Amino acid sequence: MNHHDHRQQAYELVKEFCETVLQAGCREVDFYKLLWVADWGVEAFGAEKVRAMLEKILEESVEYSDTPERLRDRLFRQPTSDTEAWFDRAMKV
Repeated sequence: MNHHDHRQQAYELVKEFCETVLQAGCREVDFYKLLWVADWGVEAFGAEKVRAMLEKILEESVEYSDTPERLRDRLFRQPTSDTEAWFDRAMKV
């Protein structure tokens, strides 16, 4: 995937999420902050993973102002390589 593909995918995901939240009457989501996190997430884990996480956040919450932080925290918990397993073990000591 080239640089612009994942940016476009992240933009579309965030736009769709924000439109859904706005239709529900909430105006609390920081579009650009969420876009920043989603861009990293799409680049690292793929658009489908980020879409699933955003859908889960929609199902769980009525408070959306912390959506960028919640998405970031969920993405940080995703395994990326053997290095993460090593890091998790090191942090538990």
